[in-house]
Amino acid sequence: MRPKPPVLALIFALIAPSSALAAWSNVPTDNLLVAATSLWDPSTGTGDQDLPILCPDGAGGAIVVWRNMSSGTETPFAQRISSSGTLLWGSGIQIANFPNHLELSQVVSDGEGGAIVLMRTNTNSPDLLVQRLSPNGSRVWPDEGIVVAEKAGAPCIASDGHHGAISLHGALPMTTERHSLRSRSTS
Repeated sequence: MRPKPPVLALIFALIAPSSALAAWSNVPTDNLLVAATSLWDPSTGTGDQDLPILCPDGAGGAIVVWRNMSSGTETPFAQRISSSGTLLWGSGIQIANFPNHLELSQVVSDGEGGAIVLMRTNTNSPDLLVQRLSPNGSRVWPDEGIVVAEKAGAPCIASDGHHGAISLHGALPMTTERHSLRSRSTS
């Protein structure tokens, strides 16, 4: 005779490792608030905080990056969250101090508790920028980030396994020829 499903669930709960169970509350009203409270202003249409992207921090937590529209421009922000749900970078940090709109593309772990963030300028001929964030939430590279490509399309990034990253992107303007370019960013 086969055990009934509730018995299987009880057996699983007793033998499953604690890491397989939720570490934070699953009650929607108790969820972890990563960004500041709602900044949405319906009269101006500004204040969105959206488009989150995350990567592991190597210590059981995560680094999440998102678009903050509270000033009416796209400003990338980041927050490091410990495995217990503690916000490690206060109310979050601005990733780059750049005069134009920046679009987040991807984020990868730097292997040291920080992250490397790939961004694109929001222009007709977009540039790719990277910024490295330290484990304590400070910018490692210049405040405006480092330009790794000009007039770049379709970017992606991967950790190089040595505390750096490799980015790959297409070239603009797009032609019938296929272009694939790469850059390497290290400390």
